[in-house]
Amino acid sequence: MNILLKNRLLTTIVALCFLSLFSNCRKETFFTESASLTFDTDTVYFDTVFTRLPGTSYPRSINKQFVVRNPYNEFIKTNIKLSGGTSSSYRMNVDGISTRDIKDLEIRPKDSIFIFVECTLEPNNQTQPAIVQDSIIFVTNDNIQTVQLAAYGWDAYYYRDSVLPCNTVWDKTDKPYVVVQSVAVNVDCNLEIKPGVNVYSSGDSRFYVFGTLKVNGTKDKPVLFRADRLDPRFDDVQGQWIGMHFTRFSKNSELNYAIIKNAIIGVRVDSLSVNGQEKLTMRNSIIQNCSNIGLLGVTADIKAENNLIHNCGSYTFLGYYGGNYNLRHNTFLISSSRDPHFAFNNIQLDENDNFVKDYSISYNVQNCIVSGSSDEEMLFDISSGNLPTAANIENNLLKTEIEALKSNGNIVSNFPLSTLFKEPNSYDFSLAPNSPAINKGIILTPPINRDILDFPRDGMPDIGAYEYAP
Repeated sequence: MNILLKNRLLTTIVALCFLSLFSNCRKETFFTESASLTFDTDTVYFDTVFTRLPGTSYPRSINKQFVVRNPYNEFIKTNIKLSGGTSSSYRMNVDGISTRDIKDLEIRPKDSIFIFVECTLEPNNQTQPAIVQDSIIFVTNDNIQTVQLAAYGWDAYYYRDSVLPCNTVWDKTDKPYVVVQSVAVNVDCNLEIKPGVNVYSSGDSRFYVFGTLKVNGTKDKPVLFRADRLDPRFDDVQGQWIGMHFTRFSKNSELNYAIIKNAIIGVRVDSLSVNGQEKLTMRNSIIQNCSNIGLLGVTADIKAENNLIHNCGSYTFLGYYGGNYNLRHNTFLISSSRDPHFAFNNIQLDENDNFVKDYSISYNVQNCIVSGSSDEEMLFDISSGNLPTAANIENNLLKTEIEALKSNGNIVSNFPLSTLFKEPNSYDFSLAPNSPAINKGIILTPPINRDILDFPRDGMPDIGAYEYAP
């Protein structure tokens, strides 16, 4: 071995041995006087959590955390435990250790640790959320400190992997309905949902309709479909559950005054009508905050009137592989995508973009608003060999550069959302006082006499789901 290299190696080994010896001999000193840790919160609060589905560990709350700091210049030892012990509804993880009681935990000088907390709450047999409390106790040099834990537990009517009996009615409003791992309306069966019902879904669940679904909400008591995370920070988070799926066997379904939010695909409708009527009629409803598509028709028959669909990751509306679509007095809005969000398609391609098949398509779009942040918000992917059997786009307010749409009473311009609507940043899409959509619609046949808020439309109706009201 080279002499120089040998000397360097020897020097390195000696230095490492010296550092190891020094480290092993160094004495850690602990603060032993009366001591108080500091916390970045005095209460960990979980808002509302559904109580446990019997026989499962579902649902678990979200995971919350807080910081514990050692304010001293010396090491400190502390004992940490859940006050409720093994019977506590809460669980904690202390700096990577899952525990209910940990002793002599060392915290380095001027350093901190993280404590993570979650809970699973037992049924309380009450109709309103009931508070469940506990605390985490810290004993440091005989000084006792606590951080409080609090959550509201809410009982529910649970449906887990359920096929509903025929002619089921959901009409209870004292507690919500919670769907775990999907629910289905069977072929040739009906489910009616009455005003004011709230339906929550777990993250992996879907609402299947093989038969007929009738959602009969009202303006003051809409029917809500959303994910089961109740903490306020999840209110507008996209993609928390799969969505509603009307299958090829479904027929005569209706959504009236429904709110569908935070899904992957809000509403999907498959296949053409089996009885000459629309597979789905949707009125006075809102679809929002979907990570992929708001309303998807796959070779479907859909009628949609007085609806608001907004803030979706890819499309607010997509008529895919053809179908028949009658869209009147709707508002379609998006601000996050750079691509068109309102589209019709009747061409099927393979994975290499080679033509496979084209499908029959027809569409009628009247008195609708299609707008957003891109220069082009509309897409027509239509086969030249299978043109629409009917294609009427009339008296709409559109953000598009497609020349053929700059006629037939359509208003085509780059209006900012703040010009069109009162408070678009707060999801208030009622028309602003000087909105160009006011009085620019036509009276339809059959007429739509009232808007999404049940206000009467006058002899010069406004474009979109909302009639202007000062």
